[in-house]
Amino acid sequence: MQLEGRKYRIFGYKGKQVRIISTATMSFNHARFIEAPRFGEVYNLGGGRENSISILEAFDLIASISGRRMDFEYVDQNRQGDHICYISNLDK
Repeated sequence: MQLEGRKYRIFGYKGKQVRIISTATMSFNHARFIEAPRFGEVYNLGGGRENSISILEAFDLIASISGRRMDFEYVDQNRQGDHICYISNLDK
């Protein structure tokens, strides 16, 4: 959004809702699973607490890397089905 020059809309929670910055689901080793599948097994995929960041913190991080501030507007209504914080439990 920012690098494209478009405005981002933040819905509710004052922009403090937490998102996970993670490539865990993309880096899940599918080949190892296919070689030795464990059907009925539980796989906890996510970033965990150390990789969580609020939307406003993410905007600051992007600005520090790109040198451009995020253009956004705040909508004082929570997005339906959204929650303020979700952090994956990576314990087994």
